[in-house]
Amino acid sequence: MGMGAGLGTGNGDGALALDAGVPVGPNGADPLPLGNVSTYPASIPILLSPEPCGPSGPFLLVLVPSAAEHAEQRQAVRDTWGRGTPPKPPKTLQNAPQMPETPRNAPETPENAPETPKNAPKTPRNAPETPENAPETPQNAPEEPETAPETPSMRTIFVVGLPGSRAAWRALREEWLRHGDVLQGAFPDAYGTLTLKTLLLLRWASRRCPGARFLLKADDDVFVNVPALARHLRAPTLPRRLYLGRVHWWVPPNRDPSSRHHVPAALYPASRFPPYCSGTAYVLSRAAALAVLAAAPHVPFVGPEDVWVGLCARRAGLAPRHTARLAGAMRVPLDGCCYGEVMFSAHRLRPDDMREVWGVLTGGGNGCGALERALGVLRCRVMAARAGGGW
Repeated sequence: MGMGAGLGTGNGDGALALDAGVPVGPNGADPLPLGNVSTYPASIPILLSPEPCGPSGPFLLVLVPSAAEHAEQRQAVRDTWGRGTPPKPPKTLQNAPQMPETPRNAPETPENAPETPKNAPKTPRNAPETPENAPETPQNAPEEPETAPETPSMRTIFVVGLPGSRAAWRALREEWLRHGDVLQGAFPDAYGTLTLKTLLLLRWASRRCPGARFLLKADDDVFVNVPALARHLRAPTLPRRLYLGRVHWWVPPNRDPSSRHHVPAALYPASRFPPYCSGTAYVLSRAAALAVLAAAPHVPFVGPEDVWVGLCARRAGLAPRHTARLAGAMRVPLDGCCYGEVMFSAHRLRPDDMREVWGVLTGGGNGCGALERALGVLRCRVMAARAGGGW
């Protein structure tokens, strides 16, 4: 894709430098404001951050916006389609660094840098051997998780905002320590800040995972058939700057002030949005992601977040590429033929639904037998095409 170690620099987005770990929330500074804002945020303080990717990066970096309290949804993604190979984080709160109490505008130093699993204190070299720090042997080595066949190299990162309570704050930090896959920004965790979450995850990916070939943004109630999507992304006919999803065509802005989708005319006066991909699940190649970030400071910072990404893409000269195999908001029945043969993604699944589909797809075969295939695949294809945009 032609983007090496210099990824994230020289593209017009001066805000790509990630911020120091400013303590906000229960004991710290004020968070960024909630709601539609017209000013592009020059910086977003980061409280918790995953380890950077390795030099080569995964084939697919999965970025999942999630509410801080949605621990069950995140675990369902980890247990099913979102399995990757993140670095091993610390296991307990006992060896975690405490939240630093530093001035709001302090320069980044090792003391006030955003917390990552790698800067937790390590066991001293001459500490007595215990079950916790015993050297790994074949007998006590952790079991490798089972993965679906043909799964490409991938990594899943969840991005959240500020929890609503101290208990939720502690639970989130313990989750980060256990899994090492949570990125937390210093803004309220609400629908109105989804655009901030998307900007944060794109900035993090550009700086901390520059080798990823593709970024998949998916909501935490979406199931993704990663092997099928990966096969599609390996097609040689796809453009280098790929913006792929279920395209919404020329949608009018919502002018109702009481709606959470409200877009004031002063912020976006045009009568229609340009085509954009549904925010439930879409793919950006790394070249496309950089183009979106470069255009972002010059685009009204409006919600919904998928509209904002579409506006950035339009300014960057990116045309969205439609596929009905990313379901958008369409409900997909829990059917092995739909999930195994037709769809790349499906929306509005509960955690139990995700596990049910995963069990079907990994329990031998793809859950679509010869008898079901004749009508099941056709039914799912027709349903997906009729939901909008054609096949």
